[in-house]
Amino acid sequence: MQTMICRTSNRIFVRLPLCRDPDWIDLNIQYTLDADIGGALEKMFLASLRSLVVCLFTRLNRAKQRIRELLGPVIEERQPCLSEYGDQWTDKPNDFLSWLMEEAEGPESMMEYLTNRILTLNFAAIHARVHVFF
Repeated sequence: MQTMICRTSNRIFVRLPLCRDPDWIDLNIQYTLDADIGGALEKMFLASLRSLVVCLFTRLNRAKQRIRELLGPVIEERQPCLSEYGDQWTDKPNDFLSWLMEEAEGPESMMEYLTNRILTLNFAAIHARVHVFF
């Protein structure tokens, strides 16, 4: 179920070929599971220990690094065309990432910000839909 939700959502978020990449799908599903575990762990420990415990028992930071490796080339490929052609870019991909890149200003246009936005969006899509079905 999670795989189907992830693939379908990412067809809108980042389009082909990334939406079908098994590594991309596994990364987003695992991030969602780790974020759930991290949230549960945070409730069990004192505030001063929470970030340490979440860092030790989840792979959230590794997921953020990996998403930059997978999504980074897509962003780097699109940025020159977006800068050069802007609204006149005729072959511009019609997805959320393109919209996000168009609307981003200043630090929001940095790769780290864009990749974290897509990762968070995937978390919301997978988490919300899986809980609806179960």
